[in-house]
Amino acid sequence: MNAPVDILHWKLVFEGLRRKIERALKFGGDTYSFEDLKKAVSAGRFKLFYTNQAVLLVELIDYPRFRAGHFFLAAGDKEQCLLLEARACEWVRAQGCKIATIAGREGWVRTLRDRGWKREPTVLLVKEL
Repeated sequence: MNAPVDILHWKLVFEGLRRKIERALKFGGDTYSFEDLKKAVSAGRFKLFYTNQAVLLVELIDYPRFRAGHFFLAAGDKEQCLLLEARACEWVRAQGCKIATIAGREGWVRTLRDRGWKREPTVLLVKEL
């Protein structure tokens, strides 16, 4: 029999990973502050997957032709993030999503290639206004 997994309340995990989450938010364009993100998770804006060492946030996006699961943020232990990616893909599929998307650092391309993710020939352009 497997030993029970010690899972902390998500807010405790968030606080423990605060520096990593803030770094990921900064890399992602500072669209949310740490506090904004906690409020958004509490309000149900994102589906949160977590272990004691990692978090992964997914948002559902409804387009006219299909639904997508966008992996908004991952932070923490890389191996734990990959465990959460597998769980999140199952959940996204169960929500009727046709695709899952990630906009992230270059290193994720190499890390996720063997898990079925592929690079699209698009770029993200940003213009400060």
